[in-house]
Amino acid sequence: VKGGKVNEIPSVPKATISSNETVDSAGRIVIKSEGRVGSAPDKRPGLEKKYPEGRLVGLPGHVRFHVEGIKSIGDELNVVYAPSRFNISETALIENQIRVWQSEVQSTGGELYFEFTATCHLQGEYEGVQIKVLESITWKLERRVPGTDTFEPIFEHTGTP
Repeated sequence: VKGGKVNEIPSVPKATISSNETVDSAGRIVIKSEGRVGSAPDKRPGLEKKYPEGRLVGLPGHVRFHVEGIKSIGDELNVVYAPSRFNISETALIENQIRVWQSEVQSTGGELYFEFTATCHLQGEYEGVQIKVLESITWKLERRVPGTDTFEPIFEHTGTP
């Protein structure tokens, strides 16, 4: 409390995401997703419901993997398949750290931006849904310095299931 008023932490704006897919020279699908990290919704939008469980598409031990991570980025746009162990280990650690950085940026000002690049191979199609299997993902995060157009790199890491 300062001067009789409660200090309020500014609310986090809604996430913004744009995404595109290309095919590289080896025939792999490259998904590039970028935007501003925002507040997580109260309820998951449920994008993964469109995708069958891994065991139904010949991928036992695989889960529906959110490239953006709804609880860390604040929105979801792309779902691929990845081994469960990758989703609950390396990916979970990174998503938890993104939430910490978002909280820090929220309290000090500025904005947190991301660029995630997922490289996948196409396993096939199932009931009209392309089954994309993750080969690697690169997570990049930058912070926009408050009141400027200057961006500071925070993190870059490539993970391979």
